[in-house]
Amino acid sequence: MTATRGAPHRIWPIPAMIAAGTLISLVGALVADGIWDRLAALLLLVMSLYVLAAGLRLRENGR
Repeated sequence: MTATRGAPHRIWPIPAMIAAGTLISLVGALVADGIWDRLAALLLLVMSLYVLAAGLRLRENGR
């Protein structure tokens, strides 16, 4: 049985980026007011759209 050494390095950066962006946007929306609320909501929307696009792309490829 052979293990692929490069696979974990390609898998974890994207979920980590999504988690960090989501955490920043949720905490930012709780702490800040005004324009920062809108920026936090926009960041959360971008993270959600990225996940949706990635899921649709994988579905089209048959994975």
